[in-house]
Amino acid sequence: MKHELKIIYNSEKKSDRETYAVLKAISIGGTDDLDVQYNALTETELDRLASQLQVKIGDLFDKESDKYSKEMTMISDADQLLFLQADATLLKTPIIIRPDGIASFVPPPTVVPEFYKSLNYFAHG
Repeated sequence: MKHELKIIYNSEKKSDRETYAVLKAISIGGTDDLDVQYNALTETELDRLASQLQVKIGDLFDKESDKYSKEMTMISDADQLLFLQADATLLKTPIIIRPDGIASFVPPPTVVPEFYKSLNYFAHG
């Protein structure tokens, strides 16, 4: 079993870059990084990600994105996956996936530092 933490982020978003830097700095088992700006997730990967996060496909949308509209969550799951796959700015990031398969949306470190301390996968310092 890999001991790496998978970090899914969008390097075009400043808050993602900041959170990514903190995660890299405090991870004790290495990281496997995926920048969705340059490496799009497939529809199958997005569907699996929603399952790992235990959310509906519509909950993967970044409601802060300039391209987001409420109507996107009123269409079929298959169509929602197409939107998310086609445009990385629509995916809510950053997301971590621990080696045990548990996934979480990650808040910015300046907003919720307790989140980082609550995960057993990070060094506490």
